[in-house]
Amino acid sequence: MSFVLPTKRLQEPGHIEVFKASDAYRKLVGFITTIGQAVRSRCTSEACPESDAIKRMLAALDTLDQLVDSTPPSDAQGRFGNPAYRTWFDKMVEQSDELMASVLGETEPSALVEVALYFRESFGNRTRIDYGSGHELSFVACLCCLSLVGVFGPDDSIALCTRVFDKYLKLVRKIQTTYKLEPAGSHGVWGLDDFQFLCYYWGAAQLLDQDFVKPSDIPKESAARANSSDYLFFDAIHYIFQVKSGPFFEHSRYLFDMSGVPAWSKLYKGLLNMYKDEVLHKLPVIQHFYFGSLLSIDLEAGPTATAPTTTFRKLPKDFASNPNTPTWGGAVPSRDGSVPSAVDPSQVTPGSGVQPMTAFPAQGTSATSMASALQGPPTEMRTGTSRVAERGSLAKRTPK
Repeated sequence: MSFVLPTKRLQEPGHIEVFKASDAYRKLVGFITTIGQAVRSRCTSEACPESDAIKRMLAALDTLDQLVDSTPPSDAQGRFGNPAYRTWFDKMVEQSDELMASVLGETEPSALVEVALYFRESFGNRTRIDYGSGHELSFVACLCCLSLVGVFGPDDSIALCTRVFDKYLKLVRKIQTTYKLEPAGSHGVWGLDDFQFLCYYWGAAQLLDQDFVKPSDIPKESAARANSSDYLFFDAIHYIFQVKSGPFFEHSRYLFDMSGVPAWSKLYKGLLNMYKDEVLHKLPVIQHFYFGSLLSIDLEAGPTATAPTTTFRKLPKDFASNPNTPTWGGAVPSRDGSVPSAVDPSQVTPGSGVQPMTAFPAQGTSATSMASALQGPPTEMRTGTSRVAERGSLAKRTPK
């Protein structure tokens, strides 16, 4: 098999549909779900087979961890972006080929050109000094490619999560705190996590088929502390408690909402759908992903690369004639229901009583009409967090 230097291929919204039908998408989703099934009901601290390839990968991550220790942050002040990160990044890039060559061994050395690039893209962006779920995806792509060329086998599935991915998480969290990396594309309080995602999906898989720890324990710091060494899910929450202050429901609203879900099985299923919606199907994230021969895409094949159409909510029959209907760019009905002539706002004389064109509802609009106007887009138009919640997987809760 011939290997090529991976390149970015996705540039416009219509390419997302092509990506969904691609070889790369099928392999990535298949790898992610396979690991999820492998760690079902298994603790991180539980013993598992560790092949020589797993040990070589762990050694590579240990080397990068030591680079952090030997590259202290500078004295630069600021909330985000310590410039010493760029020094660490350059050192990582310089050693990346050698590290991945050691992992590949004699299995498929010519695959280095692809594997090493995914590895380099796994630790943040040198220019922006940020890190996000797209970089996490690059690391998963690196592990996936190593599996595709035969470095990792089926017996390594558990260790890839509970040993390799766990060490990767500890490394990137150390990088984040040491160099104050900015979250890349974070949704803030309405996002699942500032930096990671798959630790929650694979962590939910670990929590299946047990009732000792329940979703209602998610907001509890004591539960996170007690279970962080056994479950990736609570290890991630424990990290949040270390780096954020204040009530949990304020800084991690979406995780708090998850605590109202009755079973881990619902979270496990919902998180996969959410990962597709918020990471794999989002152009701002996936446009930075690289495609080579192991994870390939053919933009000329599959669905036509055109922007998706938008479906609008059907309006009621009396929408135009109803005096309580909000108006956009037209005259605003007065309290008695009469509609004055629309005038340019610049021509309105103060105190004249003439109403200019406006986008706001009429004064005195009924509460029912206002609620209807503010309820947002219909279900079929919503994506990501809203869709997962509306499927019943993640119900909002009110803090007590």
